[in-house]
Amino acid sequence: MGTRIRLVLAGGAALGVGLGLTACSPGDVIAGLTPLEATALAATTTEHQRTAQAQVTAHEVITTGGKTETIDLTGTGGFDFSASAADLNLTMTGVQGLPSGGAVVEVRLIGGNVYEDIGSMVGSVPGFKPWISVDLSQAMGQDPSLGASSANPTDFLNLLRAKGSTVTALGTKTRNGVELTGFSAVPDLQKQQQTVTAVWNSMGIPAAEQQRLLTEFTANPPGVDIWVDGGGLVRQMSVNESITVPVPTGTVGLRISEDMSFDHYGSPVSVSAPPADQVMTFPQFIQAAKAAQAGSVG
Repeated sequence: MGTRIRLVLAGGAALGVGLGLTACSPGDVIAGLTPLEATALAATTTEHQRTAQAQVTAHEVITTGGKTETIDLTGTGGFDFSASAADLNLTMTGVQGLPSGGAVVEVRLIGGNVYEDIGSMVGSVPGFKPWISVDLSQAMGQDPSLGASSANPTDFLNLLRAKGSTVTALGTKTRNGVELTGFSAVPDLQKQQQTVTAVWNSMGIPAAEQQRLLTEFTANPPGVDIWVDGGGLVRQMSVNESITVPVPTGTVGLRISEDMSFDHYGSPVSVSAPPADQVMTFPQFIQAAKAAQAGSVG
């Protein structure tokens, strides 16, 4: 059961981290702008395109009880910026017990709701349903400055515009024949603390454990390198983050490196919620995991 929990956390982290950003080159629409101004313009330009396709690669190191596992995820999907929605299909490899070709995990984002398909992980174990959901919009309210009411890349850009955010220029690079300009960004720490605290509250994590996690989070806040093309569109984002997540058997440490690229702006993207009777909340999942573990021990 511990493996199932780690797989779920790994899949969810891949999308949870997937909040996009920007870049550009001399002579383009952001030439002469400050890094903060450039990211703000990129947010507006990208959002006006309404949709985009995405390619995702992620490398995750998971530590539990002194044991370390390395997980790699690759996949594709689509973002609907106008509806704050996304649908990604990720192939997960590197975990003992998985088929040689890995396991496929689907993650959907609709408004403030995140859904993760865990059917292939839990099979027919009693007490489980095929999908897990987390209601981020309820957890964080409707304050868009928190930037995490959805996985819309422009939400993250809006967060970076908040007072206290730090954005510095990285220079330029060429990707697929297109010159991009990069920025290294650390969002407003106080806003990030509000966001993660709201998520932990929604997951039912005790206050004492939250304080420990918050101390760790403050010491190592997540940052992102972002890249935008000459038209002001987000083309690539790289994220590095280290977090500790409570689970029924203790804690799981996650070290995540993720790269997300965007193309085919304006292409059709359709995202729908799973059937309600196939979905369990994250607290319900934790309870089912505890019950399954107790049953296996007994």
